[in-house]
Amino acid sequence: MRWALYARSVSGEADQVDGQLALLEDAVTKTGGTINARFCDLGGVGDGMTGLLKAVQHGQADRVMVWDLPRFGRYPADAQARTLAALHDLRVGVTLAETGEDLDTGADSVLPVAALDVAATRTRWSRRCGGNT
Repeated sequence: MRWALYARSVSGEADQVDGQLALLEDAVTKTGGTINARFCDLGGVGDGMTGLLKAVQHGQADRVMVWDLPRFGRYPADAQARTLAALHDLRVGVTLAETGEDLDTGADSVLPVAALDVAATRTRWSRRCGGNT
């Protein structure tokens, strides 16, 4: 299996990306697969994601490993869903290293998964902010 790794630090700290990549590399090693490409973004989704999608389009990977779903971007949910749908169209699977879960990127499942993740994130922030979000 040929893997592409994607890491993103929401805060823009390079140390967080380095830590994520190390965890992703360990997870791929356990699968016996080969890491063909590594991509990262600091802050918002940007050039790293663009590079990932181009690499996948050129057949450089069969699967993408990411730490968790929010690494693909939290808001808006439809942007996250479009990324997952693009990977589905290219017949590239996604694995979440945090849980070991293989995402079903099929058309019926992409938007609900992204929407549920956004809803859970908003609920956590709402609790932290005393319900004022």
